[in-house]
Amino acid sequence: MKINRFMANIDNMTRQNMFEVDIFCPAIDLRLRGIRCQKAVLPGKTFEVVPFNEVSSGPNRSYITKVSFPQDIAFTFLCDTHFEDKMKLELWQNYMYGEDYSIRYPKSGKNGPGYEGKVIIRQMDKSDLSVYEVELLEAFPQVIAAQTLDMTSAAVQTFDVTFGYRTWFSSFEYPPENNILSAIFKQHKRRIISKTRRKIEDKLLNEKGTGTEKWASIWAAAGIYKGLGSAMEDPMSLQTKSNWKGPLENPWKDKE
Repeated sequence: MKINRFMANIDNMTRQNMFEVDIFCPAIDLRLRGIRCQKAVLPGKTFEVVPFNEVSSGPNRSYITKVSFPQDIAFTFLCDTHFEDKMKLELWQNYMYGEDYSIRYPKSGKNGPGYEGKVIIRQMDKSDLSVYEVELLEAFPQVIAAQTLDMTSAAVQTFDVTFGYRTWFSSFEYPPENNILSAIFKQHKRRIISKTRRKIEDKLLNEKGTGTEKWASIWAAAGIYKGLGSAMEDPMSLQTKSNWKGPLENPWKDKE
C-alpha cells in the first residue's frame, strides 16, 4: 500500500471529541441540546452464553442465553453561568416525584404524562455530520451527582448525571460506498440533511422563548415556585396566565 493512501485513510478517522447529545422529556416539553456535554459513553452489548457438549469428549459449543448491557450511562456537563443544563435536569427529576414524595408513573396513561424520555448520542465526523447514532429508550435522569466547591481551584465547574434506561438501538447513518462518485454524492446529501436538521432544531428550541425566561415559566408550571409569594404574582418574571402552555397542573388555577 502506498504511504499517501495509508495516511489519507488514517486522517479520516473519527475523533472522540466529535459528538452530540440530545435529551428529550415530552411530559414537560424538555429538549436539551448537549452543547456543553463534555463526556459521554456509547453503550456496548454482551451475549451471555453457557457451554454445551453433545459428546463428553468433544469440544464445547456456546449457546446464547441472554443479551445484557449496562442500563445506565453517565454524562459530564460543563456549567454555564446560569446552570441551565442542571436546571433542566433537576426540573425533570422534580417532575418524577411530587412534593409529598409520591412517584409518578413512568409511562403516559390515565394518570397523566409519564416521566420517561429518550437520549440520542451521535458520533460525528470531521465534517460535523453524523456517522453513528445511539438512542436510549425509556430514559430518565437517575442520578445527578454532588458538585465540589474549592477555594483553591479556578477550574470550570462541571456536574455528572447518570441516565437510567431500558434498552437502546443504534444506526449507521451512511455506510461506505463502493465507488468514488457515490461517496461524493452521498457526502453532499449528508451536508444538506445536516443543515436542514440544524435549522429545524434551532427553530424548535427558540419558538417558545429562550434562556431564563423560558425555563422560569416551566419551573413555575411544575409548582417549584409555589409559596414564594410576590414572585408568583409578578407578571414580568414569569409568563402570564394566557401564555401558560405547560403540560403540568396550572399553578394559577386556584386564583382564577
